[in-house]
Amino acid sequence: MLAGRSSNDGAVDDFRWDPTDFTVQLIVLEDECYGSAGGLVTFEPDLTVDSIEDWDTDATIVYEIRGGEDGAETHRIELKADGQYRYSEEIVGTAECGDRLTAEVVRVLSR
Repeated sequence: MLAGRSSNDGAVDDFRWDPTDFTVQLIVLEDECYGSAGGLVTFEPDLTVDSIEDWDTDATIVYEIRGGEDGAETHRIELKADGQYRYSEEIVGTAECGDRLTAEVVRVLSR
């Protein structure tokens, strides 16, 4: 949910978005298995803006990947005011082949 504080002149500053307004699904591009050494999962994020209307600013979407060998990892997506977003293809090691990775948006920052 879009929230902000109003100044005395009615202008809204310090915008904040609720992380639950965004969903990140992981698109697995490659899943390599190395037997007892675990695996490597190459993925890219697929971002959905769930409930914000009239998006009109740039933001950084911070999300965590869980299920990797090294615990939770933090990644980010740069979201533009026009709805386009930029991200990096990522690789995460897993303790065992077939381990499932999940993503959760944990913070949204206006830019």
